[in-house]
Amino acid sequence: VSGTRTANQLKRRNDGNVSVELVDGRQCDRGTRVCRDLPTGRLYAGAEKMVDITPAWTAEYKLKVGDKLISIKF
Repeated sequence: VSGTRTANQLKRRNDGNVSVELVDGRQCDRGTRVCRDLPTGRLYAGAEKMVDITPAWTAEYKLKVGDKLISIKF
């Protein structure tokens, strides 16, 4: 899964050949004192989805593939 940020959006793309689930999405300020939830859900192989973000904050998801969870940041 890759991510491309623009000023206020994050494009999440599944470049693999199996579907994945993005869970526990959140975005926090640099001090991680203020956070907000981000939309979660399944991302099929070859698919991409856009989500609105706060530009200066880090976006983070847990990527669920089978029974594995991997943290990713954008």
